[in-house]
Amino acid sequence: MKNIKISGAELKELREEVLETKKGVHSEKKKIIFDGKQYSLRFPKRFIEEAGVKPEDFFEITLELPDPSTDERPKIKAELVRE
Repeated sequence: MKNIKISGAELKELREEVLETKKGVHSEKKKIIFDGKQYSLRFPKRFIEEAGVKPEDFFEITLELPDPSTDERPKIKAELVRE
């Protein structure tokens, strides 16, 4: 086995990458598409394949409206529901 020297910053980055991989967390920023009638979001193919999403599955979409007396903004949440 060959010894490799890495800096503290590189070690920290590698550690974070391993921990993220272990948790199985992957994320990407995607733009919302508007076709004049409705908004849509395209999911990366690898996300769908790795999650095992099937055509009969669907997403339940929820709009959470904040208390009007706060500056909080409305939130949209989507949860995969498997058939």
